[in-house]
Amino acid sequence: MIREVLLFGDAADDLGDYEKEKVVKVLEKMSYEGLYPPTTKKLLRSYGRFLAHVYLVCISGNKSGIDTLTIRQTSGVVSLVEGWKFSYSKFVFDNMMANVRILNKKYWFKFPRFLQMILEAKYPQLQQGVIIYDAKIMNHIVYSMLNQVRTDVQVTFQNKKPLVKFGAFSEIVEQV
Repeated sequence: MIREVLLFGDAADDLGDYEKEKVVKVLEKMSYEGLYPPTTKKLLRSYGRFLAHVYLVCISGNKSGIDTLTIRQTSGVVSLVEGWKFSYSKFVFDNMMANVRILNKKYWFKFPRFLQMILEAKYPQLQQGVIIYDAKIMNHIVYSMLNQVRTDVQVTFQNKKPLVKFGAFSEIVEQV
């Protein structure tokens, strides 16, 4: 049902995790300066950090404030960068199920928009009440925070590895 409604474009037989060696090669291309696993967001360049942050908040259901990506979350980010097949639907489903098993009263409903889309597809005649979206505004302040240097952090990005353009994020050259 998740695959049908959310339309991630994945298949049931797509991978959920990639081998460590394969992930490390892509992290090196992304100028990651830490050891893997786990992946620490603050050791990525600002745009890699932003991608990891958006992935954590939007796909994994974690709220902001999480600085470390699990092996599976890193595989998802690397799959986005390289265009590899990844089972995002299974990832979302597993996170939803883990959420239900924990039964934390404060965080039990982490995927409100995904659930709303599933309910609308399953029960189209269901009467709706007030629609409220919890969306943070992405403005210049949010982007400037990605480059901030915190004094209380033990490890920070040092810009030691050169930037290499590759994959879907390489420069686009328009032809006239």
